[in-house]
Amino acid sequence: MTPNLTAFTGVDSQNLLDVMVSVQFILAIGVNFLIKQAKKRSAHANRF
Repeated sequence: MTPNLTAFTGVDSQNLLDVMVSVQFILAIGVNFLIKQAKKRSAHANRF
């Protein structure tokens, strides 16, 4: 039996897996963006 997390998170426990996948996807995009920015900065810094 899954605990009722709706009151705590505002997310129905039936949809919890979908929400977790969505959050991981958003985090992955954000991390990918940050890595690209860091690579651009380090490449720029290496010119000088």
